[in-house]
Amino acid sequence: MAKLKIPLSSRFSGLVGPKPTVLVTCCNPEGKVDIITVAAVTVASHEPPMFVISIKENRYSHNLIKAAGEFVINVPSIGLIEAVDLCGTLSGRDVDKFKEAHLTPEDGQVVSAPMIKECPINIECKVVASVKPGTHTLFVGQVVAAHVEEGLFDGVKLNLEKLHTIVFNGSEYRRPGAVIRSR
Repeated sequence: MAKLKIPLSSRFSGLVGPKPTVLVTCCNPEGKVDIITVAAVTVASHEPPMFVISIKENRYSHNLIKAAGEFVINVPSIGLIEAVDLCGTLSGRDVDKFKEAHLTPEDGQVVSAPMIKECPINIECKVVASVKPGTHTLFVGQVVAAHVEEGLFDGVKLNLEKLHTIVFNGSEYRRPGAVIRSR
């Protein structure tokens, strides 16, 4: 099949997908909290463990993370899809997303940013680097604590039969599919 050359645009990141979708919580030094839906999260390092999240500079959460230097990656299950969508469409400048999405903040064990009680996985991170190569800032967060519901993680991989995570593909939320190969 022939390949077509396509024009570069702000939407061309959709060529790599679907992307894991998480809820990132943050707060500024004065304690103002927010939740942002992020479909741009990846491992940056295994030792020490680090993740990268990518947030557009004009987003309210961007400045909270920049000021506090920490965040929590909360992995939602598909049962939280309405909250995930709401947190990706409303601004924390205007509303309390915990209240609007019917989510419960829990104190982190290491960072000041709250965890989301309803999410089965919470990963507390301290920002160790950030870079703004274009429209988004890449925040590199070193994992300082991680919490997971019992039976969902065997130390290597998630049990996707029990935990139905969310991925984002263009304008649609999906769940991961079947195993096509195992090693």
